[in-house]
Amino acid sequence: MWCTRTLYGQGYLICSFCLSTFIPEFGDVPNRGTEISLGRDIQRLLNLMEIDPKNAELYANLVLDIDPTNEEVKTIYNK
Repeated sequence: MWCTRTLYGQGYLICSFCLSTFIPEFGDVPNRGTEISLGRDIQRLLNLMEIDPKNAELYANLVLDIDPTNEEVKTIYNK
């Protein structure tokens, strides 16, 4: 029976059949997809613009750093 490698927590692979440990090679470790959602961050900054008008331009610039195409901020500050 062939060794079947499964991921071990410390960056090593361990065979579930014979318990041998292996250093993973490229392709042994599955690629995990990563999603980054910035919508909540942008919405929070837009809310801060309303709550704290004294620093609204700072928040607007932060929104534009995250999303340069944000139309809501562009219409408010004509940027």
